[in-house]
Amino acid sequence: MKRGFSIVSALLTILLFPAVTSAETRIGVRGAFNSVENSISAVNTETVLHDNSYNGFEVGGVLQSHYKSGMGIEIAGLYSQSGLQLPDKAILKQNSIIVPINMKMFFGLADNFDLFIYGGPQIRLNVGETAYTILNGDDIQEYVLNKATVSLNAGAGVMMGPHLQVFANYNWQVQNLGSYSLSHTDNSTTIELGRNPIRNRSLQLGATLFF
Repeated sequence: MKRGFSIVSALLTILLFPAVTSAETRIGVRGAFNSVENSISAVNTETVLHDNSYNGFEVGGVLQSHYKSGMGIEIAGLYSQSGLQLPDKAILKQNSIIVPINMKMFFGLADNFDLFIYGGPQIRLNVGETAYTILNGDDIQEYVLNKATVSLNAGAGVMMGPHLQVFANYNWQVQNLGSYSLSHTDNSTTIELGRNPIRNRSLQLGATLFF
């Protein structure tokens, strides 16, 4: 995680000194619809999740530097909401601050109309609930979300005019999102029967408005 923050610091240095890098730097606001597919390894998902999908959103600020070569770099600070739909129909919401860092390549198709592709790492910091427990007789199901995770982004979009970008992004976890455990209580003794990683992948459809 320390290495991830070092990368963020280095990229911020590049972004904040366009005179050195000969880049055009702009700020904007972003919003996106977030469709998440959750999975728990080595178990039947239908028995541990009411539904393996969850629809959320992302919103926040963006800083982008666009170089004359067609390359670009972008860093964002976004509030993200996703979650797990659990067997008792409760929802363990994952409220997070995410920091995606993407390298971009622009292709000019016409005046004020560019196609771009991008990819890069993303850091997620969980700022909401991190655990939920379901009691079912002598059985205990526990869902725990990690406080920080790293994932990867890949996507594409179009720049329409000087201010509006629309994009589609695919995100997949490099680290486990958290863990699921099943325990059994017998004569006041709790025995953990198994612990399995929670993972997810998601699709974002959104837009960025640059000033």
